Amino acid sequence: ATFKYRVVGMFTGSRSAGASGRIPFLETAESRMHIWQQKCFKEAGRPCALATFVDNLIVPAPSPHDAIAVQLDIEAHLQRRWGLQIGADSNELLICKGWKGSRAGLQGWQSCDHMKTLGHWLSNDGGYKRCFQETMGAIFRALHCNLNAGLQRASKTSKQRFLSGCILPIAGSRWARWVYMPTV
Repeated sequence: ATFKYRVVGMFTGSRSAGASGRIPFLETAESRMHIWQQKCFKEAGRPCALATFVDNLIVPAPSPHDAIAVQLDIEAHLQRRWGLQIGADSNELLICKGWKGSRAGLQGWQSCDHMKTLGHWLSNDGGYKRCFQETMGAIFRALHCNLNAGLQRASKTSKQRFLSGCILPIAGSRWARWVYMPTV
């Protein structure tokens, strides 16, 4: 677009909505981290209590009870300070396979074997088979849809641009977390 006069502001749409939608989460993390530090994982003495991706919240903790306590604190703060509520359909737990602790008090939370988190599929056994399957499915869908849309007739340069712009980013964003295993 060409603007006749200089303007100040930001474009509206998904970019600005995503950016401004993070403000409540960032404010919540800043004001509540001192409470979550007691219940979160620590790496080299530094707390890791919250991971976010746009409006998704991930709470890594030593137990599901600790994760739920932090999540409930987040929800209470978002409700009190911002008037926001987390939907009941967002209450999922990914409990590590082999965890022997009590499952009492987890009512209202859906335990799952795989969870889509921060653009990846995480599995309760630490594996990446589900993430691999989803990634390969996305790659094949992108290829199939674009082959039918004329990629077969495209020039070599266009095909290379398609691969580097549509296929490689899908793979690259996920392959980075997969360790080499001959069984996949």
